[in-house]
Amino acid sequence: MNTLDRTFITQSEQQVVRGDMSVDNSLVELQSSPSYVTVRKVRDSNDDLRNEIEHLRTSMKKTQVISARLTQVEQRVKVSQSPEVIAELQSKLADLEQKSRNCNVEICNLPEKRGENLVAIVERIAKVINIPLSSHDINGVHRVALMDPKSSRPRNIILKLCSQIKRDNFVSAVRLIKGITTDKLEISGPPRSIYVNEHLTLANKKLFRQVREAALCGGYRYVWIKNGTILVRAKDTSPAFAIRSEKELCKIKPITSVVQ
Repeated sequence: MNTLDRTFITQSEQQVVRGDMSVDNSLVELQSSPSYVTVRKVRDSNDDLRNEIEHLRTSMKKTQVISARLTQVEQRVKVSQSPEVIAELQSKLADLEQKSRNCNVEICNLPEKRGENLVAIVERIAKVINIPLSSHDINGVHRVALMDPKSSRPRNIILKLCSQIKRDNFVSAVRLIKGITTDKLEISGPPRSIYVNEHLTLANKKLFRQVREAALCGGYRYVWIKNGTILVRAKDTSPAFAIRSEKELCKIKPITSVVQ
């Protein structure tokens, strides 16, 4: 084989080799590219899963916190709805309502006339019970509606004085003279008793009536009110005790069983 043939073969082999290498490289690139893309996708998927898991953990923690708070709220609601708590709150509210009337006097059974001057009537009462009282001591005076609109009784008078001391002195002076009648106030018509007391709430008025009835049945001599509290005494030498609720009416036992 001559030199020209060898040169041609060598060049052909080189081309074939180059061609083979080119084909192999293309195959390698085609085969390796999908593997890289798959690995990257797996990594991305793993990252997404980690993020979702972390998000779920955070959500679970928040849910547990919210659940714990809801449990606490439910327990508080259950406690606040218990009969004992409700009764205590009602008692406190009743005390506050009564204290708001600490400067008030309620005058009952005083005949009502059109165009009457209530301030003048109150000053006349003060004169009869011998206690100094001027218009400056009176913060307000008015009649209130009756519970029963069909009742023929005169509407009660609410007198609001400037202080609780003035109120206490006014009521004590009425008790000292054993009550007032209309003739002492120079009010025309048949004489009738006028009742002067501390201004009680509706609940305490109801309780006061119940206490008076129980005391009468039990043979007790005295039932009165002091600073919004109902007091009972069997006789002059007996100790006084308070009645603050219907449950305490049982304290009023028949006089025969009371220690003399």
